[in-house]
Amino acid sequence: FPVTIIQADGSIFAWDRNEWGESLPFENSDGTEGLPTGKFKQVCGSYHHTIALREDGTVVCWGENRYGESNVPASLKSVNTADCVWVGSCAYISLALKRNGDLIAWGRVTDLKSGAVSGEKLLNLPVFGFLI
Repeated sequence: FPVTIIQADGSIFAWDRNEWGESLPFENSDGTEGLPTGKFKQVCGSYHHTIALREDGTVVCWGENRYGESNVPASLKSVNTADCVWVGSCAYISLALKRNGDLIAWGRVTDLKSGAVSGEKLLNLPVFGFLI
């Protein structure tokens, strides 16, 4: 399981045995190698992958990608369309909550909801002020 922190300057530091690229990524969902760059406001590690939320509302993942859990949907990688306020992960699933309440899930999403499609809206949730 990866251990990842956000440092005082907003950058990420991670450590693990790096079996799947958890602490020194082979390639990130944004196409770069090594730990993703930028200023981050949230990070969440799961089984063998990590998801992080940048201050600009975009999302990046790295590590194991057996079920597509590190394949961030294109709309969540663009500052013009992402607008995310929270990210999370569990086992082989990644989640991002957009400001409008849409919860987007990717990876092995059928574990969450029968018939769910990876990379599409799973459901709409009320987003309260403390998340924004």
